[in-house]
Order: sequence, then structure tokens, then C-alpha cells
Amino acid sequence: MPSAAAAPMFFFFVMLVLTFYLISIYTGTVNSDPYKNNPALIADYSHKYINTLAYLFPLMFSNFICSIFANYAVIVDKAKRNIRIVNGHFPVQYQANLDGNPWR
Repeated sequence: MPSAAAAPMFFFFVMLVLTFYLISIYTGTVNSDPYKNNPALIADYSHKYINTLAYLFPLMFSNFICSIFANYAVIVDKAKRNIRIVNGHFPVQYQANLDGNPWR
């Protein structure tokens, strides 16, 4: 099972792959036969392409940032639990039943 720190790297990799994929689609389309010598078609396609990027990249970036914050919360929670157990101090709700006294 991958660690919690691997998720942001996965999203970064996906964003990088999608960027190169979208650039290759754009250059392939602009270099195709109907677009080669027609600047009006190239301008129209370029506007549509930029509009698509204007929707995609902010969503991908927000997903990337949210995954970083979510992983940070998980790591901090695990670290707090490990610190309590290493020092031998359990939270109060767990200490109550160690000696059978529920009123502690």
C-alpha cells in the first residue's frame, strides 16, 4: 500500500502527463491539413484550447493542493498518536479502564 506522501507526487505526475498530452494534441491539430494555411481556423481552435485549459488547470491544481493538506492531516495525526504511545502516556479515555476504575 502506498504511503500518504505518495499521493501528491501522483497528482503532480498526472498533471505533468496531461500537460504534455494536451500540448501534443494542440500541435497535432494545428499541423493537420485543414488548419495548415488557415489562420482563422488556428485562431478559433486556439481560443477553444485556451478556454479548455482555463477550466482544467485550476481544478487540477486545487485537487493537488487539497491532497497535500489531507496527507498533512493524516501524517500529523499519526505522529501525535506515536508521540503519546512512545512516552507511555495514553489519552485519558484509555487510562480509565487500565486498572478497572471507570471514574478516573
